[in-house]
Amino acid sequence: MITSGKVTSEENLRLIRDSLLKMEKNVNVDKVLASYLDEMTELRRLTQRKLNSIAKPKTL
Repeated sequence: MITSGKVTSEENLRLIRDSLLKMEKNVNVDKVLASYLDEMTELRRLTQRKLNSIAKPKTL
């Protein structure tokens, strides 16, 4: 949804990023969650890149 542009608001992107960070911190307790660590990390990085692009002023 992030890559397709369906989630674009800064507030929603921050919520996704923060939720992923919390889940990444809990992988040592949840083995099923741990199996998705790489995917969560990539999604968090993508979300942060989108946030950075929104926050940057549009100057030439």
